Amino acid sequence: LIGLYDVVRATLISLDESKTSFYYILASSLLNIVLDILFIRYLSMGVAGAAIATVLSQAILLMISLTHLLKKMKTYDNEKYKLSVCKEDIRYLLSIALPTAFQQCGVTAMYLFLQAFINPFGNQIASGYVAMSRVMSIARQCLVAFSMTASIYSARYLASKDYDNLKDSYEDKVKAVFYNEDYVGLVF
Repeated sequence: LIGLYDVVRATLISLDESKTSFYYILASSLLNIVLDILFIRYLSMGVAGAAIATVLSQAILLMISLTHLLKKMKTYDNEKYKLSVCKEDIRYLLSIALPTAFQQCGVTAMYLFLQAFINPFGNQIASGYVAMSRVMSIARQCLVAFSMTASIYSARYLASKDYDNLKDSYEDKVKAVFYNEDYVGLVF
């Protein structure tokens, strides 16, 4: 579910809808926080409520963003954007995607271990940890949206062999990432 949600967001960004994609991420995070409060505080569902809130908020925003994407795709000339893939393209994509997928599995496993460490402290501590994680995810979403947009623009520069702009934009993006991290660190 989350993987499909990320694909839809990345596709929107590639179609010059980076602001829309960011707003969907923000809305999903805010909805998740509201649902966390509802399920944990008022319905006394504890950690299960937090999990349900996360899946539900992702599913709702997936449907909204997918509907937006499908409407947007209907406006394009299908012959011009016809998909064609060769073996070399698949190998290249897998050489990037597989290490990224394994890295994400490692990160997810570490979150599970951290959650398992926190759970013995009781529902209130575990629920507080989950709620704080959601608040922090809002701060991280700025960086995620920025990084995805930067990747897409970098790919455009690479495809057009515009190496001067690629170098300039890379330096600007690295500076912006450090400024964003400093800001998030100061706020939280």
